Amino acid sequence: MGQRQNSGMRFLFGFGLWQTRLPGVLFGGGVIALIYVIALQLFNSRRVAFFAALFLSLDPSFFWTARSGRMDAQCTFLELLGVLLYLQSEAHPKRRSFWLAASGLSVGLAGITHPIALWWAVALWLLIVLLSREGKLMNLFLFGGFAGLPLALWVTYALQWPGLFVRQFLSHAFSHLVKGPMDAYFIKGASEILEFY
Repeated sequence: MGQRQNSGMRFLFGFGLWQTRLPGVLFGGGVIALIYVIALQLFNSRRVAFFAALFLSLDPSFFWTARSGRMDAQCTFLELLGVLLYLQSEAHPKRRSFWLAASGLSVGLAGITHPIALWWAVALWLLIVLLSREGKLMNLFLFGGFAGLPLALWVTYALQWPGLFVRQFLSHAFSHLVKGPMDAYFIKGASEILEFY
């Protein structure tokens, strides 16, 4: 998703360092705005919301991430949007299905941007388990189904070229993301199966 975003920026504004960093800076600004809105909704205090957004915007590691031109700011924006939409589902029970679907879709889009979003999906899934009073199973399926939709579409598209998929994504996962022996065994086995086909 980040590659297409950068391609769009290059098409509109040409190629250069500014064009590469602009999407991250815009998404970083969106992250600060979402922190403000989420804090306002959780604490019902403009002062708390202001300071939450201010502290994040002054954090050097966040500043570096937003200007780096990588997919991290976009992923964080989509994750926080998913959190905000989930909070809307709690605040508006009559439209809970809509807000949960939108939350799942946002977290799913974050998931195809960066794999760290999986943990946000797990955290929101657990909140649904813990906080849903009625229709818990339906809420879980609704959130999970919409969260899985972008990933399913992306994998369906990517598997049109299994060799390229294996070389680009599974080899990266094998060398960077896998820590334990069972994970390594699974990723290596999946790579070998896809290379065979």
